Amino acid sequence: MREISVAVAQFRIRYCDIHGNMTYVRRLVEQASSLGSTIIVLPELWATGYCSELFRSISIEDTTRLIDELRGLSKDYNIYIVGSVPEKTEDGLYNTGHIIGPENSWFYRKAHLIRLLGEHEYFKPGSEGVLVANTRIGRLGIAICYDIRFPEYIRLYALRNAEILLVPAEWPLERIEHWRLLLRARAIENQFYVLASNTIGDHKGVVYGGHSAIVDPWGEVVLEAGSRNEALLVSILDLDRVSSIRDKLPLLSDRRRDLYRILDIRDGKNY
Repeated sequence: MREISVAVAQFRIRYCDIHGNMTYVRRLVEQASSLGSTIIVLPELWATGYCSELFRSISIEDTTRLIDELRGLSKDYNIYIVGSVPEKTEDGLYNTGHIIGPENSWFYRKAHLIRLLGEHEYFKPGSEGVLVANTRIGRLGIAICYDIRFPEYIRLYALRNAEILLVPAEWPLERIEHWRLLLRARAIENQFYVLASNTIGDHKGVVYGGHSAIVDPWGEVVLEAGSRNEALLVSILDLDRVSSIRDKLPLLSDRRRDLYRILDIRDGKNY
């Protein structure tokens, strides 16, 4: 069996307080490592939250320092650290996911921005597409929050042989049942593990719903946090279960790709 120990963190983000959040994350990383975990998943924008004031002033150097600190932590504790941070670049600001490992780092810019919460007012959408990192512990895909509402996009991770989908999020309590159903659906239809970290608490009128979870490739919920309390979910995953389920129910090879063209009525184009 290819077993790995994983950790998913759920906590209340200290909005606009990079130093305070980093101090807290250091403790979480140390705790997860002491429990034998080789990877820890943090919420979306764990260092800042949706802090519009900070987004306007953050610099390229701020982002660089944040990533460098994570690299140091990863090497110190021999653990992969997953989450997302505001990435300032010369052409704008991105909500950028990270998989920081002891030997390498991978980055993914959130593709789908949720207009309902005004995310497009601060961030530019990523255009690079999905990211699957081939690491020493397995093939890891990362998608951020709203991305999981787009099944045709998440399917690309399975087609690139991802074994685990990592989902940092700030998902509102108001739509938390969508979150819970989508995590299971994405795991079932793509036959991989889903490790999803959400935050709790409230900010500027938005209450976040927690329910961070670990879901197996059969869609069974291994562990799930509640909606109010901070938690560190730790479990051992058997990555061979991914291939065994895909062999047992070969849905990826049973797809009818010849029928999967969509006619967009608005412009008459086939996709």
